[in-house]
Parts: sequence; C-alpha cells; structure tokens
Amino acid sequence: MNFICGFGETIFYSRTAEGQTVGTYLFSFYNEGLIEYDEDIYCEEEIIDGSVEEKYLYTKKEFEILLDQLMISSDAMLLQHLYDDERAGLKIFIQPNAENNQRVFPVVSVKEKRKLEKYPGKENSFGNKYGPTKWKTCKPIYFGDWTLADVSNFAEEFETVCVTST
Repeated sequence: MNFICGFGETIFYSRTAEGQTVGTYLFSFYNEGLIEYDEDIYCEEEIIDGSVEEKYLYTKKEFEILLDQLMISSDAMLLQHLYDDERAGLKIFIQPNAENNQRVFPVVSVKEKRKLEKYPGKENSFGNKYGPTKWKTCKPIYFGDWTLADVSNFAEEFETVCVTST
C-alpha cells in the first residue's frame, strides 16, 4: 500500500458504553472530503538560565469533513443520525479509511455552528452545501504508534506547566 492513512471511504461507528456497536455510518465521500490534523502536545519548562526544556506528551487528532461543495441527501441523513447518536450519549468512533481497520479513533464533535445551504438548481439540484463538520479525538494518542496514550504518572516524572505547541 502506498498510503499511510489509506484512501477509501470514511466510516463512523456509534457504540454503547459497553462497546456494543449500534450504528455504522459509511459515507460516500473519499479523502478529498476528509482532512486529518495532528497536534503535538508538550510540557515546557523554562530553566533559571533562560533555556527551555520540553517533553513530548501525546498527539491529538482532528478530522474535518468538507461538505461545502456538495452533500447528497444520503450523506446528510447519515450525518444527522450520527449527531443524534452523540446527543443520545453513545460513543462515536471514526475510521478515516475503510480499508485500514487499524486506525479507529474515539471522537467527539467540535461544538460550533453548522450551516446547511441550498444548492442552485431547485428541484433539479444535486444536493446541498453543508459544512464543514469537525471531529476531534477524545483521548490522547502517541504519534506514530496510533495507540491511546497513558500519561497518568507523568506529573511525577516532570512537574511543570503543560502548553500546547503553536
């Protein structure tokens, strides 16, 4: 395979707190509709001599789904069901690419306004404009390892103030 992240459709899963999958949402858009962001989180400490030491902690991911060109009604309904599942308290997971089942992340939606626009063409329209919609990982991961991070004992190792990289 020539792709680290994959190339196929994006899948979302809704699961109960016990881990039972109650919804599987396979969207029609491919990578051109999905942007994946990584943000490395560090702890940083300024030493008395003015130098700075930092230690990598974990990585957060954000997934942005671009639906501002065209969203067909089937994707609109899937997206609505997904938001309904989240509102009902189900856990949401994203698999960015269908062919790579090693990359499944627990996510929450980014709470911001979402717009739904009419697409020109009245009854002959292809669909609607919507977007973008964003989802972020709700647990830290180690970059490159793709596994959830455990930073429970980090404060004992390196007591300092944590800051987000810019």
